[in-house]
Amino acid sequence: MIKILFIKVNPIGTKNLRLGNEENEIRNALQASTNRDDFEFHTRDAVTIEDLHRDLEQIKPNILHISGHGNKEGVLFFNDSEGYKKEINVLEFCDYLNNYKAHVTCVFLNACFSLNGIDTLEKQHAHIIGMRDEIPNDTAVKFAKAFYTSHFNGKSVEESFNTAKSIVRMDDYDEDLIPKLLASEHLIKKDDDDKLGESKLRLISEAEIENAKTESKQNIKEFTIWMIVLGTIAVIGTIFSIIYDQGKFLTTVSSAGPTSIIFFPFRWRMTEKECINAIAEMGIRRLQFLERPQLTDSEIETFNKQFFKIRELKLKRWIK
Repeated sequence: MIKILFIKVNPIGTKNLRLGNEENEIRNALQASTNRDDFEFHTRDAVTIEDLHRDLEQIKPNILHISGHGNKEGVLFFNDSEGYKKEINVLEFCDYLNNYKAHVTCVFLNACFSLNGIDTLEKQHAHIIGMRDEIPNDTAVKFAKAFYTSHFNGKSVEESFNTAKSIVRMDDYDEDLIPKLLASEHLIKKDDDDKLGESKLRLISEAEIENAKTESKQNIKEFTIWMIVLGTIAVIGTIFSIIYDQGKFLTTVSSAGPTSIIFFPFRWRMTEKECINAIAEMGIRRLQFLERPQLTDSEIETFNKQFFKIRELKLKRWIK
């Protein structure tokens, strides 16, 4: 059973964030999910640090979600005993949460500037999701809904974060307004160990697959630019030949060069696009692999070889 503790903090004198809307979106996502019986969702309002301490000890949540306010100085706002804001240093707060590393695996700080001041955080035992800038309330709610929709239906924290990030990005939000993930190396290693069992081999990572796709796209872009430049030169050369030597130079060039050269750019571009599609398919297969309880060395080795074979396609294979 995965326990989520959703904390709503909107002290007196701070902007009303309508945090109930965010809570409702998450509850609806849970009720609509296929794995709703695998989660417990607890909510608390107007929370003080003392209240949070009690809830962390009693509920023992796996995901701590705090929705509220922060500022550029690396401060989170909680309630004081009278309902007004109490400023808590976010670095000290994250250090405090290390006392709950036995069960807290993800901290979602859905507040503006919530990642400010924690670049120097050491011994991070939980994934931390937060913002480095001020973020519109509707963006924060949209991201949270997308994140939990994926997580409630079986994706990991990292996969859910990436999915939610893609959804928000499609609305053309500036990159600075999209939440960031500080992934815990400790948890990543633990997840890999759980997935791969006793295997000593490492499965190609999601980052390596994304880098391969980006590299192929960049190759296509650069090659297209060069082809435009060369095409322009060819047009100028053609005009020059027609005007000054009645096309004799063109006849000489066309008879000297093999026709395969003409088609080579199109074959190369097609090869790169096929590589991108093949790498995308490898990414889907990787996610399918990780859904299995255990992988053998042979399966990992075969998958990795296929990936590197795609990356190492040479242009000479397409010149005939």
